[in-house]
Amino acid sequence: ERHGRREHGQFPGGGGGAGQAEGDEDDETSDGTGGVIPYKNGTALAAYYCAVFSFIPFAGCALGPVAIVLGVMGILYANKHPKARGMGHAVFGIVGGLVGPFFIAGVAAAFGVLGKH
Repeated sequence: ERHGRREHGQFPGGGGGAGQAEGDEDDETSDGTGGVIPYKNGTALAAYYCAVFSFIPFAGCALGPVAIVLGVMGILYANKHPKARGMGHAVFGIVGGLVGPFFIAGVAAAFGVLGKH
């Protein structure tokens, strides 16, 4: 602590956190994203965004299958390059790519049925 402030990576009581020596940061936490965004695994990140946008009507029919393919590619890349990370984004891409178009179809069916009464 310096002037009542904690240095980055320190817990109260002094030592560095998470098994790291003081000043020793890995790539995932020193990149500015805190390791949350897998910028080293572009296919997983693209799968994630395609899955999110697959919930938009009309776009879902095209982006759902793209999200699935990119998600599988992202998983393969993450397995081959563990430091690239992105497994969660890739899995979300696959699941979202499967669910998005069905969600849109369900909403369209519900509004179609409700609109006729």
